Amino acid sequence: MQRKRLRFVHLAWLGLVACICLSLLWGNLPVRPALTLLGLAAIPGVAGWLMLGRDRELNLMAPQFLVLSWTIFATLGLSLSGAALSPLTVVFAVVPLVALNLGQSRMAAEAAVFGALAYFAALVLTGLGWLPASETVAGFVPVAQLLAFSALVLCGMLVWFMLKKVDEAPLPLAAPTAA
Repeated sequence: MQRKRLRFVHLAWLGLVACICLSLLWGNLPVRPALTLLGLAAIPGVAGWLMLGRDRELNLMAPQFLVLSWTIFATLGLSLSGAALSPLTVVFAVVPLVALNLGQSRMAAEAAVFGALAYFAALVLTGLGWLPASETVAGFVPVAQLLAFSALVLCGMLVWFMLKKVDEAPLPLAAPTAA
């Protein structure tokens, strides 16, 4: 049941990315560079939708593959949209939540530590002048802001589904008391 919920979350992510894409077509933003960022953003959604399907062999590889795809998107998105000042920093919160929803607490901890280290590296590299403190390509920041909002929506969904999983868990039987 949890994999179906997580598959729905990834499908919702793809829907949000598609909505952002449609808003670009009606807006005044440069479309080609923004589509690059949106294509990158779609990769974890497609991976989740495919990996969490009915194929049991793919299900076994899903935790590692999904954590990796979300981490790559977060890292590249961060570096392309303002480094330490990027609104896509919030995507690093999605990665451990995906791992927790898959029952991978150790992987969630590793993803959280990596996210913190990646952001710290972005801070240092921005301070040294090796990463720009603004968008690298014109038009990325407005798209990154919309993607950050979408990531916050996704965080809410992931937490809600984790709580549903906890609520559905059977309660432990009470131990008999001695009279």
